[in-house]
Amino acid sequence: MVKLAVLACAASAAFLSAACRDGEPAATAPPPATASTSTPVPAAQAGDRIAFTSCVAENPQDLESDPVCNIYVIDTAGSGLTAVTDLPAFNPENDYPHAIWSPDGERIAFAFPGDARSENPFDSEIFVMNADGSEQKNLTNSPDADDRRPFWSPDGARIAFMSDRDDAEYEIYVMNADGSGTLRLTNRPGFDGWDSAPVWSPDSSRIVFRSDGIYVLTIDGAAVTRLPNLDGAEPSWSPDASHLGFTDYSSIYIVNVDGSGLTNLSSQLSSGHYAWSPDGSQLAFSSTRDENREIYIMNLDGSGLSNVTNDPADDSAPGWSSDGSRIAFLSDRFDDGGSLRIYVTNADGSGVTRLTEIPGSHPAWSPSP
Repeated sequence: MVKLAVLACAASAAFLSAACRDGEPAATAPPPATASTSTPVPAAQAGDRIAFTSCVAENPQDLESDPVCNIYVIDTAGSGLTAVTDLPAFNPENDYPHAIWSPDGERIAFAFPGDARSENPFDSEIFVMNADGSEQKNLTNSPDADDRRPFWSPDGARIAFMSDRDDAEYEIYVMNADGSGTLRLTNRPGFDGWDSAPVWSPDSSRIVFRSDGIYVLTIDGAAVTRLPNLDGAEPSWSPDASHLGFTDYSSIYIVNVDGSGLTNLSSQLSSGHYAWSPDGSQLAFSSTRDENREIYIMNLDGSGLSNVTNDPADDSAPGWSSDGSRIAFLSDRFDDGGSLRIYVTNADGSGVTRLTEIPGSHPAWSPSP
């Protein structure tokens, strides 16, 4: 069985200055766990929260020691910072835990190497907990398998994930939100590769995933279709399910769901991370087209390009608020040697606010209540 050794940037000395600019954390010495804002912001509305991952070195005197990473939740007024997990140190070559909100904003799913019975340090389990960290539950409970990349169905009923269980390469699975009813959706004997990054369609009827190309399948696994002549990473659905997006880590593309109408929207040094606006009319992404990395937005035809952050710092990993009015992102503009913090800006670039003093990665907005 071939194990997928690295899906995240390793927390080695090379990454201590946050070289992984699109969401992966770097281990740092622990600063005070308080929130801070650089400009006044409106009071947070109900459900207006951001979950993120923060990592510190297990030994603060040795920044190359194994990382301790936990999930935090903060409201977007910059208050109420809460650690909702208390996880041990782990092998830094494994996937870092990051929060995946349930559609109702009440629960959080994440993957973490959580079973001492496992003989492989890369074996993760999928956990679910309430948004305040209570009632944490291991859903997969498979000590001899590596289960990761959970993704809630929009109707909240199921969770898709990738796994190497069943003596297989990584395949796509789905289970009920309580961990029951696990179903293997992909099964390609002899295929020397892995299926990964499952993302549900908005109506919870299909899943797009990455393999030796980009595929779409039905949730019973009965129909698996490879989109012709397409290959890339991080495939995702437009909010109206009419298009798919993906990246080759230099450009961002959209295509009709049947594979026709391929359009290169961003051909100038774009990063791998992009995000659809909630109404599907725009994409946010980071790019080094102006030398340093900035957050941009553009329309789906490539028009209306706007530099949202326009700052000498490196800004990355944009994510939209559920109403489309604001964007969360990571930045090293906090002057402490380059560690990333969570920031929020209005979609027009005004009102930039630093939410956290502790280092952060994988910012994820809670859904609308």
